[in-house]
Amino acid sequence: MKALQIELEKFAKLLKQKRITLGYNQANMGLTLGVLFGEVFSQTTICSFKALQLSFKSLCKLRPLLEKWVE
Repeated sequence: MKALQIELEKFAKLLKQKRITLGYNQANMGLTLGVLFGEVFSQTTICSFKALQLSFKSLCKLRPLLEKWVE
């Protein structure tokens, strides 16, 4: 479980770097995810993911979608 926590922390940092590189704020990123995947993510959700403040289950559910966006 500790290894997964570290992995999530690294991914959250990568996600933030990608968002900034593309010039998106958290709200715009959420809207873009909505266009790509049919589900808009709020700025709060993006922020909470980055800070790992969502439940473990939610983090694991969102991660695959966010990984696709990072690619």
